[in-house]
Order: sequence, then C-alpha cells, then structure tokens
Amino acid sequence: MKRSRKKVSPVKPALDVEGALRDLFINQPKLWLREARERLRDLPKSNFDLACRFAKQGKWFDAVFRFRVVLFLRPDYPHAQYNLGGCYVRMGRPAEAKAALLKALRQTPNDPDVAFMLASIDPAALPAEQRPKEMPEGMVTGFFGNIAEGYDVTEAGNKYQAGKVIHAFAQPLLTAPAPVIEDWACGSGIAARPWRAAAARIHGVDVTPAMAALAQAATHVEKQLYEEVSVADIRALPDGMAGGKADLVLLINAAQFIGDLSAVMRAAAAALRAGGLFILTAEPIRAADGYGLVVETGRFGHAASYVQQVAVAAGLTLEKEATVELYAGVPAQAFAFRKGNH
Repeated sequence: MKRSRKKVSPVKPALDVEGALRDLFINQPKLWLREARERLRDLPKSNFDLACRFAKQGKWFDAVFRFRVVLFLRPDYPHAQYNLGGCYVRMGRPAEAKAALLKALRQTPNDPDVAFMLASIDPAALPAEQRPKEMPEGMVTGFFGNIAEGYDVTEAGNKYQAGKVIHAFAQPLLTAPAPVIEDWACGSGIAARPWRAAAARIHGVDVTPAMAALAQAATHVEKQLYEEVSVADIRALPDGMAGGKADLVLLINAAQFIGDLSAVMRAAAAALRAGGLFILTAEPIRAADGYGLVVETGRFGHAASYVQQVAVAAGLTLEKEATVELYAGVPAQAFAFRKGNH
C-alpha cells in the first residue's frame, strides 16, 4: 500500500514568515513606541502626585526631588513651580523659594496663591500695586481645614488665651446685660466661651466648613455655645445677616488672615445696633501706617493708625486700645470701636 503524500502549499509558510517579520520589525516596535510614549506622558503626573504625597507627610527633601523631576520632564507643569517654592519655604530656604515662585508667577501671572506666597517671602519682589491685599480664601480654608481636627488641643498647647483676655478687655465697655453677639471667624468658639453665660444669643461665622462644624457642636456652661453657625466669608456677608441687631461683634485673632479691613469694618458697622461694640485684634507691623505681609510670620500686620482710619470711614469710633497677649508672651493690639452714641 502506498502512503498518501499531501502536497504542501508553498504559500502558507511564506505568509507565516511574512507575518513574523511584520510583528518583529513593524508591529512590535510600534507597540513599544506607543507604550513608551504613554509612560513618558504619565511620568510628570506620577512624579507630581508622589511629590504632593511626600509634602503632605512633611518629607520636604523627597518632595523637592520629585517636583524637580516633574519640571525637568515638563517645565510648564501646572502648580509644580509653586509647590516647589512652598517646599523650600517649609525647609527655611527663602532664596530658592523666591526663585521658584518667580518662575511660577511668570507662568501664571494672575494666580493669587503664587503672588501671596512670593510676597510673604519678599514683598519687594512685587510692585506695590500687585502686592496682595488679602489672603486667598482657598489658602485660609485649606490651612484651617487641615488643622481642624484637634484644634483646641493644639491651641491649648500653644497657650492661646484669647477668650479670657478679650473678655476682660471688652466686658466693662458693654452696656447690654444680655448681649446679642456676632462671633466672626469663630473657629471652634474659644473667644465666645466667656460670653456664653450672659449672652442672649451668639451667632458664629466661619469661612472654613470644618471649623464651623466644630463651632456648631461646641458647648459651654452646659449650653450650646452658638444658637447658630454660618459658613460665610465675613468680607461678603449675605444681605440681612444680623443687620443692625448685634450688641457686640468679635473678630479675634483673624485680621492677620484678611489683610484689607475695609469691607470687614463696613460689615461690622452694618451688623451693630447704635451703641454696639466691635472688638478686633491685629498683629503689629513695623510700618508707620497701612498694612502688609510680615516676612517673619507670612501673615498680615496692621498699623494702629490704619485700623482706626478704616473704622472711622465705616462710622465707628475708637473707644479703647491696648496691647494684649492672645498667646502667652506674644503681643497683639486689641481695639474696641463703638457705633454712634449710646
């Protein structure tokens, strides 16, 4: 019996070789290049995310290295220069921080966060007309949102004594036996607590939701500390909020995060009844007048003459001024302004 012999077509092997060669020299290199491009495209973002993670952990050297990698790969990567400058600030390297922030400002000339950070290092780095007049709201809410948990414990450790100090300063000036009180930038309510026993009503306002939540939950002398707490920017309060009804408006340990006090003074005057008091504290500044960022603190300082000037423009009259210590050993200025006659 003869064995059958199948005829092998010469076409199939030729096609197989051609396919193998195409995979080897065309398809696989294309795939590799595409994957390489994807990896290169992701490198700036992955390094940026890693740098931010290191920064949150306080690992400043690691964060700086990763931000520099990002900027090597992509010099215009959003926020990398700004964050690099912030890391240098935290590391106590102002010259490098300033250089990074100047580059960031050239990339995003209208970014208020960049301008504020740069001015807090060297106000002269910006023309007078471009220097910040306020701390950006996102910076305020971000900072206080991050420290809200455990805030009272932290402030106790810092020997914060604003509540009793301001109560002693202002209470003799108050004429209403059961005052209606507005506590602005209230935080967790430290400044309001000494007033709780006598107050008819205390309304708290804070721009940071996490801090407002602390205030809403706070109690004192077996009472709810605040009858109501609102989340709002005191520079732009909603129409009708406590309009003309307050006996006392408090703005304690907050002016340094605001800067220009004109809008706050007008809001306080609108909130007070005739004869009511506006009590605020401010950190000093070396300038004879005006206000500005203090390099040593990165916050706004206010000259007493400036505070009085904007108060008068709002219809408020200086009743009392004193140097106080909101934190033990740290001087601040306290002001009491009265609306009209009483």
